[in-house]
Amino acid sequence: GVPLDSFLIFRETSQAGVYDQIGAQLGTVFSTFIDTGSYPAVQANRYKLGFRDSCGIASDISANHKTIHLTVNQGVGNTWNLIWDAYEGFTFASYLIYRGTAPDSMTLLTTIASTLYTYTDLTPTTPVYYAIAVVNPSGCNPSARMESGGDTSMSNIFNPVFTTGINEMNELNNVTVYPNPATSVLNIKFNSNKNYEIIIGNV
Repeated sequence: GVPLDSFLIFRETSQAGVYDQIGAQLGTVFSTFIDTGSYPAVQANRYKLGFRDSCGIASDISANHKTIHLTVNQGVGNTWNLIWDAYEGFTFASYLIYRGTAPDSMTLLTTIASTLYTYTDLTPTTPVYYAIAVVNPSGCNPSARMESGGDTSMSNIFNPVFTTGINEMNELNNVTVYPNPATSVLNIKFNSNKNYEIIIGNV
């Protein structure tokens, strides 16, 4: 056969099923590609791979793999509802739910069936960070494994800090902020004549 020259990386565009090439990597170098144009905290992405041989002929592209996008909103009382979209790319039995007080100190909270996409944490830590992961039961062995393991696909890490900030303001009894969470309109009601500085931010 003709020797491999490079791998081609494709990402789905804003149109379903339409992929653009976002990179190429020589077949002789480290077999991991970082997509610096993606925003995992905002959305999931679908990817496909292809390759080019030393004659310059490109192959058909592979089946897709899709990342996991995690969102978190406040439940009743001091609880958090985790909601994520399905991973696509290989068959697996379970989602792994990680929780911690910092992004670098998360541990496995629980494991649930791969047919489920929501979970409510009734006993969260403070502060709290979450992530969802899947493990390829067949394994995966790139030329060098990443820290999380080459056979693991992990979601964005989510910290519901802004919602917590709103709750803390409400608890002061001087300021009421609603609705929580908000989409396009945020109401702020002051119950005193004090001066306040308000900073509104998003992820």
